[in-house]
Amino acid sequence: MGGGMVVVGGANVDIKGRAQAEWVPNTSNPGVVWRADGGVGRNIAENLAVLGCPVRLVAPVGEDTSGEAMVAHLRSVGVQVDHVFAVAGARTGTYVALLDPAGEMAWAVADMAIMDAVEPDHLTMHRLAFQDAAVICLDANLPEPALTTALRLAADEAPDAVLIGEPVSAPKSLRFLPHLHRLHVVTPSRDELAAMSGLPTTTLPEVERAAEALRARGVETVLVTLGGAGVYVDCPAWRGVRPAHSVPVVDVTGAGDAFAAGVAYGCFAGMSWVETVDFAQGLAAHIVSSEHSVLRAPPPLAL
Repeated sequence: MGGGMVVVGGANVDIKGRAQAEWVPNTSNPGVVWRADGGVGRNIAENLAVLGCPVRLVAPVGEDTSGEAMVAHLRSVGVQVDHVFAVAGARTGTYVALLDPAGEMAWAVADMAIMDAVEPDHLTMHRLAFQDAAVICLDANLPEPALTTALRLAADEAPDAVLIGEPVSAPKSLRFLPHLHRLHVVTPSRDELAAMSGLPTTTLPEVERAAEALRARGVETVLVTLGGAGVYVDCPAWRGVRPAHSVPVVDVTGAGDAFAAGVAYGCFAGMSWVETVDFAQGLAAHIVSSEHSVLRAPPPLAL
């Protein structure tokens, strides 16, 4: 499939700390702290570049050293960064996550005020990023006016592109609701599906009904990530659960972004939905079982 790939969304610095023992409140907890570039859109773009895809990133950074270093790193791994733009007076987003000894998130703080400063004009100035794209992945970090503009640019510049929506979080997922008829694929978690559908998603039959409700609003394919229970697939050709890969958990940060990158890769490569979901889950499992939030090299399943 020609035309390349475009990712539109958030880019930020990740600061993560993992405690050596169970958290003790109101005191200092011994552990390990590290820093890496992150952000849903940025992570998706880097994963795709590592997989060998031609990918352009449209994302805001601050006028600071963190933003400059992020752009330099993205360029070094093969992401096209001509459309990463600086927002005047803003600081590059920062995400701080605290993990328990098992690698599960305990608390997190996201300083993403820069995303609220993204205006429709910022995206219109980068119209060429969308031109003739085969796959466009949007994350819900974009504020509503900017998201609407991105979808309009996609329709104008790449009318045949596959449009993928990554909901990011339950509150932000609601930004996709007016646009479900424009999206081809959404990749919600169980909680995000509940927020988007307004229905319970505790049991598998409830997940099935909630996914069907989203499809009734116009989106073609709903891929619901269920953690260790796998992924529920509701697409025109098939409905059912694909089992998760069983791997030791080191750090869950970035697993959802890797899954979304795998979905975008599958769409770009013309895979079936079963092949796409299995591939995407393989990427997510690779991230979960490592200390990194993005791929460092194509895992064996991607070769």
